[in-house]
Amino acid sequence: MSQRHDDRAPLHSALDHDDASGHPPRLTGPVGGDAPSAQQLGQIKAEHHPPAHLNETVPASADKHLYDKLPQLTDDELRRLSVLDTGAALEQGGVYLDLNDVAAGPFTAEGGMTAGATQHLIAKRETDYLLWNQLTGRDANGDGVVDAAQGGGRS
Repeated sequence: MSQRHDDRAPLHSALDHDDASGHPPRLTGPVGGDAPSAQQLGQIKAEHHPPAHLNETVPASADKHLYDKLPQLTDDELRRLSVLDTGAALEQGGVYLDLNDVAAGPFTAEGGMTAGATQHLIAKRETDYLLWNQLTGRDANGDGVVDAAQGGGRS
């Protein structure tokens, strides 16, 4: 029988175990609060789910061509975008965006796909959601709110 992967598993390092009570473990915050902070959850996720493309990316700010392609982005935002190296294997089922063709929108990688020499691909899972939404048109004005016309769907 195969085991099912549980996305909640990384939270175990932030759990307060009380097996004697018979109750499920309770999430705790930094001072015994009700839940771990967002920072703690981010650290737990990073420890248990490292970036898929570790050592296979460069910041978008390193490519001066992208400053012209993405004039709406600040220097800081370009530094936060990790562009895959040419030849890097794409994660099957992963969602990517080509910064050379943002208008084409995100795509889902299939097995055996790699980053092409003419592409500037970023992975959704390695891009903060505000910046991803801005690039994909879900937050065209960059105010952090998904545009009404786009709805709350996933991209």
